[in-house]
Amino acid sequence: MKTGVLWNTYGGDIEWFRLSARSFRKYARGFDYAKCVVPNPHLHLFQPVCQEHAITLCGFDEWPGAGFNHHQAMQCRGDEHIPGADVIFHVDADCMFASPCQPSDWLPGGKPYMMFTDFKDILQYPVGRNEAADFINGRIQSPRGAYFWKWAAEHALGFDVPRETMGWMPIMHVPETYRKTREIVTSRHRDFDSFVCSCRNAWPQSFCEFNTLGAVAYKFFENRYHWVQPKVDGYPFAGKVVQCWSHGGFDRPHEFCREVGGRQTPRQMFQRLGLL
Repeated sequence: MKTGVLWNTYGGDIEWFRLSARSFRKYARGFDYAKCVVPNPHLHLFQPVCQEHAITLCGFDEWPGAGFNHHQAMQCRGDEHIPGADVIFHVDADCMFASPCQPSDWLPGGKPYMMFTDFKDILQYPVGRNEAADFINGRIQSPRGAYFWKWAAEHALGFDVPRETMGWMPIMHVPETYRKTREIVTSRHRDFDSFVCSCRNAWPQSFCEFNTLGAVAYKFFENRYHWVQPKVDGYPFAGKVVQCWSHGGFDRPHEFCREVGGRQTPRQMFQRLGLL
C-alpha cells in the first residue's frame, strides 16, 4: 500500500508550512509521496522549503475572487495530485508531526481512520442568547457552528449528511472517494469546478470539502474506513499530528493534547518539538 501526504496552502501560511515540513522530515517515516500545492504567485516562497525537505511542489492559477473555494476544490482532487497513492493524508500548513510515526499508525488493517461526530450530537451543545449572530460574525468559536457544514455538504450532494468529518487532522481518503464526490457534484450541478467556484467564498462558505468527501465515504465506501467517534472510542493517534490555529499566531495559548504538553502557545510547543 502506497501513501502520500498532501499540503494545500498559500503564501500567508508560509511560516507555518516551514515548520510543518520540518516536523515531517524529523518525525515521519515510510510515506511514499509528499506534495504541496499552492497558487502560482506563491511558488517562490515554497520552493526552497520543499526542496530542502524533498516535498514535490505544484502551482495552480487561482480563481479570481474565489481563492478559498479553489483551495477546497483542490482538496477534492487528492487522487489527481498524488495518483500513485492508495491513501492520501491531508495535512494543513499549521499541523505538526509531533512524534515518530509511520502510515500504519493511521491504517489498522490497511484502512484509514475516519474521525467523526454525529451532527445531531453537535446540536446538544448549549447555545447562548446571541450565539448564532456572534458565531457568524466571528466573535466566538462554537462547536454548534459546525452544523453549517451539514447544510453545505447536503446542498452539494443532494442527500442527508449525518456525520461531521473534518474535525481532526490528518484527514485521510482513498482515491475512489474523490472520484465519486466529483461525479455526484457534477451530475447534480453540471460541472464540479463551476459549482464550487460559484459558492459563497467568505465564511461561512456554502461548500465544505471535507464534510462533502466524508459524506461520500460514509454512503458509498463505509467498509473502506475505520469509523471512530472520539467521545466514545477515544483518539487513537493522539500526539502524532498536532493541529494549531494559524489565525491565532505563534503566541496565543491553545489547549493541545497532553502528549505535547497541554495548554501552551504554538511557539512553546515548537520549541518542545525541536522545530525552532
